[in-house]
Amino acid sequence: MDCATLIEADSLAMTFAGGVEALRAVSCSIKSGEFVSLVGPSGCGKSTLLRLTAGLLAPSAGRLTVAGQTPRRARDALRVSFVFQDATLLPWRSAERNVSLPLELAGVPREARRQRAAAGLARVGLGEFVRSRPRELSGGMRMRVSLARALVTQPQLLLLDEPFGALDDLTRQALGEDLLGLWNEHHWTALFVTHNIAEAAFLSTRILVIGPRPGTIVADVRVPFPSQRSPELRTQAEFARFVGEVAGELRKERS
Repeated sequence: MDCATLIEADSLAMTFAGGVEALRAVSCSIKSGEFVSLVGPSGCGKSTLLRLTAGLLAPSAGRLTVAGQTPRRARDALRVSFVFQDATLLPWRSAERNVSLPLELAGVPREARRQRAAAGLARVGLGEFVRSRPRELSGGMRMRVSLARALVTQPQLLLLDEPFGALDDLTRQALGEDLLGLWNEHHWTALFVTHNIAEAAFLSTRILVIGPRPGTIVADVRVPFPSQRSPELRTQAEFARFVGEVAGELRKERS
């Protein structure tokens, strides 16, 4: 795993035009190959920080670099993919053609993108659904298509904004296990926004705890579990204790 610093924030701040101060004095460093989750109360700026990292917003103050460049330049120079809470699939395209869209926009020849899209769908367990339209798929299956689309370009940085938030617990856990398996296989860098502390604990190598708005990082917690994790980890006392410790960091900020 490459341990070079990929994302670095120094006194980062974001105030929107209406005067809402979303982030204040955010400083952190994320190394290449890490899986880092952002947790915190609603409205604390988690998604704002993700969008700043993607170059979709420009900060009001401070400095944020991705691979030593501004996020917008890095987005052009690196392979960066974004997964939203909504699957955002094109309803008139099949699963395969939704997954192949980034390759199509990049000018990849038709047969090559078809093969890569089919392989991507197979990796997320949808090999039999390449011709299916989004309306023919369940919510969990649509999110798998969205994940396959994000991964088909073999990203160096994957940004995930509560991608499983609208799913039931069992589907959410299954997709989390799939995501962790893919990360263990490819070791792209992941920045993952979630309200679910147990989800963050299961998936991450580190958890950044963000306090109430204006959000700032109040704890940087190293996850103590090995990168290869079985579903049974969630039932272990050590896991419950760790989730409780992270929850305690959040409670300290709310009290």
